[in-house]
Amino acid sequence: GNGERIIWEYTPKAIRLIEAYRTTFPQLFAGLSKFPHEKKYDANQIFGPNGTAWLPVIRDWLNKLDSAKLPRSPVSTQSMSHEAVAAVQKAADVRTLALKKRGYPKDIFIKVPGTALYREASTAATDIMVTTLDPKEGIPQLGDRIVNLAADGIPFGLRGTVVAIHEAGSTGCVEVVMDAEFMGGNSLQGMCSKFRGKLCPWSRLLKVAPEDSKKVVDKLVPRGSGQAAVDKIISSIDPAANAQPGSAQPATAVSRSASAPPKPQKPAANKTPPKAKQ
Repeated sequence: GNGERIIWEYTPKAIRLIEAYRTTFPQLFAGLSKFPHEKKYDANQIFGPNGTAWLPVIRDWLNKLDSAKLPRSPVSTQSMSHEAVAAVQKAADVRTLALKKRGYPKDIFIKVPGTALYREASTAATDIMVTTLDPKEGIPQLGDRIVNLAADGIPFGLRGTVVAIHEAGSTGCVEVVMDAEFMGGNSLQGMCSKFRGKLCPWSRLLKVAPEDSKKVVDKLVPRGSGQAAVDKIISSIDPAANAQPGSAQPATAVSRSASAPPKPQKPAANKTPPKAKQ
């Protein structure tokens, strides 16, 4: 409607599927070629007398295809393939197991103001991140790592990965596969394991990226409330993270000559040498 040109692209798998369809039911495609612009088709018009008998045969053939098991989604949806989602879930499982072997997760308590999670005078979950983050940085992308803030049905703080995006400019919803099972989870129509997936508003999630972490913390955690604790955690991971650019490191030891000037020494008194006896 806005004059934009739309070009459809088909994968080799889709082309092979259509070719198999034409080979199995050539009479169907021959009839469609004769009447390419009809709004409705009559089975007897396509197959001849008793054409309706072909409909359950075609329907049964289509139901046996792998494509029949794929979840339906709008053309505006961006989604990972089944194989990619399975790889994301497997990578999360491997990461979780590796962290457990290293003694993680560890309980770390920091003070976070309520305004970072809830609007003032609000008693319900809100999309506080919409007013906090830069809109240019708030657009979801496939593969984004996230942590839950206020999405219903997902434990607070649980991490996951974005595997599908539904019209980010309008609905603002994404599908995520979380790193662990949770009671409110589902399989995303068979895309992942049970109790691992969830459809939720993007505004209820926090994008996690190394380059974004310090900027988000600075916005959500003002100085004096929990910043000192955050700085301590970050410095324990990377001692140079909190160092100011261009600042010199303090010396651990100084010599006596650099710390205080030496006291002046009194000149020795001149003594006359004793005369030798004759």
